[in-house]
Amino acid sequence: MTLWSIIGNLGTGKTLFLVILGTSLKRLIYSNFKLYLPNYRQLELINLIDLETNVNVFIDEAYAWIDSRTSGSAVNRYCSYIILQSRKTFTDIFLTAQLFGSLDIRFRLQSNVIIYCQKFGQMEYNNLIVPEKFVYKIYNRESQIVQSFDLDFKKAIPYFKLYDTLEIVDSNEKESLEYYLIKDNKKRLKNKVFEYVKALNISDTKILKLTHSSLKFALLINEIPLLYESYIYDVLKGKIDIETLECLES
Repeated sequence: MTLWSIIGNLGTGKTLFLVILGTSLKRLIYSNFKLYLPNYRQLELINLIDLETNVNVFIDEAYAWIDSRTSGSAVNRYCSYIILQSRKTFTDIFLTAQLFGSLDIRFRLQSNVIIYCQKFGQMEYNNLIVPEKFVYKIYNRESQIVQSFDLDFKKAIPYFKLYDTLEIVDSNEKESLEYYLIKDNKKRLKNKVFEYVKALNISDTKILKLTHSSLKFALLINEIPLLYESYIYDVLKGKIDIETLECLES
């Protein structure tokens, strides 16, 4: 159907635009941020595999899922497939991002409508300094029509109760990135491995029969990154002492 890309700096009303739009949509809305609307359904990356037809999809901070720097990843390629098939499944997809260039090029090229968001002026609201208004400039690539409309902050206030403006949308690679950031820091790595070993809570009897394959399955079941598998395996098998910093030197 249609791919919308909603672009703007932090606090320019990108997510707000989606929320207001959501109040007028009758079909189900699969969204990666929570909406307090009756037609809201939670969207996780894995949901895209069996997403039902004739729905709306909201992906806030879309670069967290489809970063242009990871254009060759399985996630990006699969999301591209979903978008290319969206016309056949009667699905409208709405993306937000702070920078258009942060989105995978396939999504930029496929965008039917691009909306640029800005904020203007300042006013006080609940002891906070907020914009007086939001301005949305809408460019329809197919019709070549450019439109613009303003939204006064006061008129937007009723919509703030329909979502959490502070909700953080995590990257699909957050845990992998975290691993590569801490892997050379013995103390942080030790604490993270200990946290996961404790979460698994595997009995001594089961540890005796534990293999790398069975541990990997346990990690998947418990949503623990596979990158830590070798450390966790060696700790459980008694090959290293989790309480000793030197145990992580090899």
